[in-house]
Amino acid sequence: MTKIILFISIIFLNLFAYPSLDPDVLNKNEEEYKQNNQDDKNHFFISIGINASYITMTNYLKEEYQTKGTDDQAGFGGEFLIGYRFLSYEAVTGFQKTFLDNAYITNYMLGANFYFNEQVYFGGILGESHLKWKKSPITNTVKENKEQVKKYYGFEMGLDNPLYNTLSFYTKYQILFLDHKTNINDQKGIINHNIQNNIGIGVKYGF
Repeated sequence: MTKIILFISIIFLNLFAYPSLDPDVLNKNEEEYKQNNQDDKNHFFISIGINASYITMTNYLKEEYQTKGTDDQAGFGGEFLIGYRFLSYEAVTGFQKTFLDNAYITNYMLGANFYFNEQVYFGGILGESHLKWKKSPITNTVKENKEQVKKYYGFEMGLDNPLYNTLSFYTKYQILFLDHKTNINDQKGIINHNIQNNIGIGVKYGF
């Protein structure tokens, strides 16, 4: 009786528990796996992050005439992006904001990234940058342009680290060529915000 039960169990397992042993089923499962893997690479996503920034400046104003914080080059901020991933390519759009002691910079951007593997990427950025002073950068000013709008470009490289399913943690470095010029008293004084360097971290969610 025991041998009969064992024999029936073996037949049952071969028929129902291991259907993937059938070559047709194996091929079908492999195709489904490839399709699912392909679908995982093609998706929309949103990302939220924070940045630490250092901005190279050219300042032609004497220090005693400057408002406190005018020559601040280190800042922090955040970004919000939305994009689409297709195979090894990624298109993004969004904005980031950087806060300095006496000014803030808002960068609106369009970007494209190429993934060398599943994690490492490199890309380019184009966009429009707005610099706005919180208060006049000079104590005895007669006239200055407190807000500038410039087209800019830049590059970035980063690393995506999967956390769970469609959620990942990213780190990246950006270099942005802004070239903001603040003219004071009809160009008798000039402050240039030239290049913005960002180190950022954040989370990305695919859907």
